[in-house]
Amino acid sequence: MRKVQKKQAEKFMGILGQAHRETEKALEREKREIALDLLEQCQSGALELGTSIEEQEGTGIPTVKLFEDYCEGLYQI
Repeated sequence: MRKVQKKQAEKFMGILGQAHRETEKALEREKREIALDLLEQCQSGALELGTSIEEQEGTGIPTVKLFEDYCEGLYQI
């Protein structure tokens, strides 16, 4: 993975951490719609970044597989 993509992935992981904390707070306040919206945004961002990496590097990149698994987990939620 190229340096630019690695920095994007690292930044995105920080954003995901923030979104997960906000999702947890929303659920504690029983704000399911907010929590679901945050999870949808996480899924969308992971899909976008994974697609970008795949377009640049080709298929079979482990990071892309991790994003795919993450998206599947969010879908199950």
